[in-house]
Amino acid sequence: MVSFAAVGAAPEANFAGRGWTSQQWAEARERLAERGLVDAEGRATDRGRAS
Repeated sequence: MVSFAAVGAAPEANFAGRGWTSQQWAEARERLAERGLVDAEGRATDRGRAS
C-alpha cells in the first residue's frame, strides 16, 4: 500500500480504512526508503518506479 501511494496511484488517505496506524505506515515507508525505493518524503524514486 505504501509503495502504491508512493508512485501516485492513490493518495495515502485512500488507505485509511485498512487499519494501519500512523506509526505502522511510517515504519513501512522507512523500510522502503532503506531499500532506495522511496525518498524522505515518501515519493517513489526512479528505482522504486522501476520495481
